[in-house]
Amino acid sequence: MIVSSKLALSIGGVLALVFGAALTLLPVQMLGGFGLGAPNEAVLLSRGVGVTLFGLGILNWIARDATGTVLRAILVGNFFI
Repeated sequence: MIVSSKLALSIGGVLALVFGAALTLLPVQMLGGFGLGAPNEAVLLSRGVGVTLFGLGILNWIARDATGTVLRAILVGNFFI
């Protein structure tokens, strides 16, 4: 089954926004959900990853109608993330 690029970017965007917001706003709860402790360093790192994911989610959502080399670059980048 092949998924359209618009659907892939939409789903990826929404998931990145959700997880990014959760890691940014609720890092202790998110770390606990993964069975990890929450020292200050882990909270700081989780927030950093969260805002990065949030930015990726915005990028994916805005780029869901992209075509050509721009679309390819975004999809390849998402694959590696």
